[in-house]
Amino acid sequence: MPTDTPPEQASVYRDLAARCGANQIACLKADSCSMAPLKQRLDAWRQAGNVGALPYLDSWSAILTDPFAARPWARSLLVLSFSPQPDPASPLLQLPPARPGHPAATIARYALRVDYHRHGQTILDQLRYAIAGDNSPDAQFDACVDSKPVMEKELALLAGLGVRGRNGLLRTPGHSCQAHLAVLFSSLDLAQHVLTPPTSLHCGDCHACITNCPTHAIGKDGILTVRKCRSWLANEKRGPLSWLEQLALGPTLFACSTCTSCCPDDSASASASASASASASASASASASASAGAGASAGASAGASAGASASASAGASASANNTYDARRPAAPHGDYAVDAEELLRMPSAELSRLIAGTALDHAGATQLKRNAAAAFAVQSSPEQRRARQTELAALSNSPAVTQTIANWG
Repeated sequence: MPTDTPPEQASVYRDLAARCGANQIACLKADSCSMAPLKQRLDAWRQAGNVGALPYLDSWSAILTDPFAARPWARSLLVLSFSPQPDPASPLLQLPPARPGHPAATIARYALRVDYHRHGQTILDQLRYAIAGDNSPDAQFDACVDSKPVMEKELALLAGLGVRGRNGLLRTPGHSCQAHLAVLFSSLDLAQHVLTPPTSLHCGDCHACITNCPTHAIGKDGILTVRKCRSWLANEKRGPLSWLEQLALGPTLFACSTCTSCCPDDSASASASASASASASASASASASASAGAGASAGASAGASAGASASASAGASASANNTYDARRPAAPHGDYAVDAEELLRMPSAELSRLIAGTALDHAGATQLKRNAAAAFAVQSSPEQRRARQTELAALSNSPAVTQTIANWG
């Protein structure tokens, strides 16, 4: 879809982005934008075996594939990208840091940043006032930051904000896969503005994300097999984990960013956006980083050496099932490592207090403890697991945790 925005109007959108704190802003129109690609992508996602993995996508398919039909009053749809913001005061830095020689659990680095839902909402509030101000009191808006049935990524592709990477994520100029997306529907009749992303954003011959995905969850077409993804297992999968699921989850406590971190073009934007949070957490995670070593995997943790041979053999036996293989190094990145056992011992009320208002609040204290139990297990030998099983199970009265421990292989 070529842009039909005159240069002076394009300049207006650039100025809006600068004023509101966005990287880019584009505008799609209800009467000139085909939503067919949204249905095609959702159908392809389902055909990849993902039906039921995220039930809300199944129940909201009609709204997802035709967002204007669900908002008949909307005439314009603003799509924007914005950068993650470091949070040096993140309460997650108060979680027990990893100790050398002890099993650790990793938190994807984005979770230690300012919550992107709140950050994106602030940007959309500023954008709404900038385009309506006090002169359009009857204007209607609907703001979406990964919190409503909206296919933000597909809309961003239609708007030309970037291209689809092999990891299925949107690659945007100057920020690669690291930018977040937000959408603002408006009843105002705004000028359409569709961008043309640079050809340099395309992946070319690079397959780093596919090669480094620890569970082989990424297909060649960029379609994710959701149930294989560590982020799904850690963040979305409810209830106890089977032993094979624990092997697949590996040392992950919350989320996985391997497919973005290993992207060669991410290095500059990632180091810039992570610098403040990295320096804030450096002292807390210094011992974890030191023991992880220069060649440690993205999912490997400070305590991996304690059970390296055990988890390697466990991963080897499960590798045929695309589960966690501790022998496969992935691209190093700035995940934050916490002590798995200390997290299990932490009172749930205290853990809930620390994660309140952060990305980890989505999973909740019980699920995080379940994941910590899995992280402990895959980094321990069979003998260590048997010796500690009863003791660690007694720390929780949640079936999700106790049954996960009972499932240790």
